[in-house]
Order: sequence, then C-alpha cells, then structure tokens
Amino acid sequence: MLGASSFAMSDSEDDFDDDDIDDATVSAMSAIDFMETELEADKATQEKLSKMANDLKSLNSEESRRLLCLSMLTVLASRKRRREQSLKFMLVINSDLLNTYVKYRGGLLAMSVYEIPNVKFDLDTFGEKETYSHFRFTAEQLHRLNAALGIPKDIVTSANDRCSGLEVLCMMCMYFAYPTRRFEMIPKFGTSSSRISRLISHLRNWLYEKFYPGMSKPKLLPREKIEEFSEVIFQQVGMRGIFSFIDGTVRPTCKPELFQAVVYNGKDKTHALKYQVLVTPDGIMRHVFGPVCGARHDQHMVHESGVLNWITSHGCSATGHPYVCYADAGYAVAPGIMRPFADEKLNIEHKAFNDIMSSVRICVEWEFGDIVAQWAAMNFKRTQVISNGSRPGQQYIVAALLSNCRNCLRPAQTSQYFNCAPPSLEDYISSLLL
Repeated sequence: MLGASSFAMSDSEDDFDDDDIDDATVSAMSAIDFMETELEADKATQEKLSKMANDLKSLNSEESRRLLCLSMLTVLASRKRRREQSLKFMLVINSDLLNTYVKYRGGLLAMSVYEIPNVKFDLDTFGEKETYSHFRFTAEQLHRLNAALGIPKDIVTSANDRCSGLEVLCMMCMYFAYPTRRFEMIPKFGTSSSRISRLISHLRNWLYEKFYPGMSKPKLLPREKIEEFSEVIFQQVGMRGIFSFIDGTVRPTCKPELFQAVVYNGKDKTHALKYQVLVTPDGIMRHVFGPVCGARHDQHMVHESGVLNWITSHGCSATGHPYVCYADAGYAVAPGIMRPFADEKLNIEHKAFNDIMSSVRICVEWEFGDIVAQWAAMNFKRTQVISNGSRPGQQYIVAALLSNCRNCLRPAQTSQYFNCAPPSLEDYISSLLL
C-alpha cells in the first residue's frame, strides 16, 4: 500500500513508474491511502480496504480489476463526511474509473441530487403556508416551542456536529411531517443528509429522555381540572365520575430479522408495536405508554404501565362518585376502569348507554389519527424498522409529544368537541417535568 508521502505527490500519473500497475490500480490504491490519511477511517474499514488491495494484486483481468476498484470506491464514498474531502477524493480517481462510478450511481443527474448548496437556514425566509406545511407549526409557534421545551441553543452530537437548537427542531419536524428522504432536505438546510440524520437522532433522544418519564408516569391532575373534565363529559353522557378515555393502538413495522412472532399481531395480521394512551376532554394525551410487542393484549399494557394506580389516586368527586377512565370492551373491569355493559342485548337502557359512550370514546381514536395525520412518517411502514437503530418506538413517543404541543397551540378536535380549552404550552411542558 502506498504511503502518505506517495499520495501527496500523486498529482500526475508520472509519479507511478511501475509498468505492472495499471491506471485503475493506481487510482484505487491512491484512494485507499487518501482514506487512511485524510478521512481517518475506522479500523474495520481499513481492514476491508486492505483486503481488497491484496486481492487487487492477484487479479490478471483488467475488467476484474476495475470491478474491484469500483467496490473499493463505494466503500470509500460511504465513509466520507465533508464535501471538501469528497472533492479531493474525486481528484485521485482515474477518469475512466470515475465515469464507470458515475454510471453505476445512475448518471450525473442522479448524483447532482446530493449536491450540497451553499445556503444557510433561516426560518424567517419561509412563507407562512410553507412553514406550516413543512414543519406543522408556524414560525412564531416554533420559536415558542423551542423555548418551552428548553432545547439548548447549540446542539452538539457525538460526531461533533454543531447546529442551533431551533434549526434541528425544524429538521426533526420536517422529517416527521412526511415520509421524506433526508437528501431531499439538503436544499432547505444546506448540509449533508448524514449530518441531518445525526442531528435529528440526537434531538429525538434528548426529548425522549427528558419528557417520556413524565408522559408514562404523569403527575396527578389538579382537583379543579379533574372536576372540569368530569363535568364536561357528564354534559355529554349524563354520568358523573368519568374524566378520561383510554385505548391502545397498533402501529405496523417492517418484519424484523429476529423474534418475528413476538411482534406479530394476529388480529391485524402485521408485525407491529403497540402503545397505550389516556386522553382527557381538552385533547391532551395525559398518559402515553409504550412501545410493547405487537402480540401483547391491551390489558397487558394496563398492568405494565401502572395507569390504574394513577387513575384511582384521584379519589372521588364531591358527590362521592369515584373518578374513572372509560375503556372499550377489550379491557377487563378493574378499579378505575369503566367499560361497556356486557348485557346490552338484554337491557335496552344499557344498550343506549353503550351507544352514547361509544360516540364519545371515539376521541381517543381522533388523537391516534392526529399523530399519523400530522406526523405522517409514523405511518410509513418502511421506515419503522426495529432492528437497525431507527427506534420507531422512540419516534412515536416524540411524535405524540409534538402532537400534544400542537394541541396546546391549536386546539384539537377533541377539545372543540367537548368545548374544553387545553392548557398553555408552557403549563403542559412544566407538568411533564418530574
């Protein structure tokens, strides 16, 4: 393998006098040397390239040499991080081999998609409709959300990527809002897709670790709030004590390589993860729990989440009615849980009650639908991969957090249906901090 000093002098082909080494071999080995000296490749990549270099010497066919060189270039291209380095990288490639590589990648037009424009992200340059379409918030709401969540002014990843917190929040919102491939975000943010990926993952992890404990094990609701919720539901159904609704949802995922039976949901006939949500009349998902394996029943999530203790801890109303949460027929009767009457075919009054409650309990489905409607990437099965580090469960929890924040700023369908105002964004965020 060529040394660093050899690479530094490889501006022309005259530096390589060995007639046994053709142009393609020279280019590939120079590229390997460049990788070691300039890109600081990890040990695994160096070993892989070294093996390819040894194989290269044993090949007699010119075409075989070129194919192996192409494989080496593909490895190198997957490791480069900065545009300046990639430009230097192209300089050491033989022109014929470069044409082969461009053709392999789909031509110049396909490669130009990955060009990084010289632009600087500025939220104020977006129009109002464009901002809401891309990020699901207005510019004013994004600034307010950024402050309320306490996102750091500058976010620094483990790869030493540095970016403003507001810009990374916009990246994440845009990525969640629609099944967008990250390279399509390059013209908006003026940076590479790999850097966008690392920044989004960093912020998503940060939000999950900070707020999920308060979402899965929330604080008790204030007495005046729970009385308000109970009253607005009483006005709809004529029964006191019900202050919230609970249900589970199944979110399809790609079929995992391992433990497929564990996440397979027989009812929906798909591999999936499940989540549990408790919704109050103001449209806020007060309790969010998950993910659990798709093969599990909703009743399992009730016991695992500890939500029964949270419900019963609210005690009774002034009239002596215990505060309860209404669930569908899939849940078992338990302290704090009310479900439909099982004898509706024999008792007309019970059937009427079940029908009324069914029309009200649908608000839980509205909130599930709002998550996948506003954050459509959660509904794109191909990106919900369990085993590749994309963490679909974490994505869904953060999407639920963002949906609650949207509902605080823009009252949701549930809030409008019950005519019950949601809390302010700041009050909601503070309630999640344990």
